[in-house]
Amino acid sequence: FTQLGMHGLYAITNPSLVELKTVIKNMHQSAVDVETQISSVGSDLDAVYALIKVQNIKQGLLFAENLLSSIERLDHSECQKAHSDLQNNVINHPVW
Repeated sequence: FTQLGMHGLYAITNPSLVELKTVIKNMHQSAVDVETQISSVGSDLDAVYALIKVQNIKQGLLFAENLLSSIERLDHSECQKAHSDLQNNVINHPVW
């Protein structure tokens, strides 16, 4: 986004924007599957720590999905917000 801008990203992803959204949805489903597996293992500190990381990853995927939707709608302000959210998304490391 920083280098190409909203119109540049639209040009290079169109018509594959749908494919990118599909990839993000598949990644999200994989994260949900991992989350389910971790939850079934137990609730020790390692499992809780792993669940927090999966939540952070799912949040990043939502930000990516928002960016793609904003590009599709050519909504510059939403593109900037989603881009900023993606840049600021970090994997939290809980302190016990």
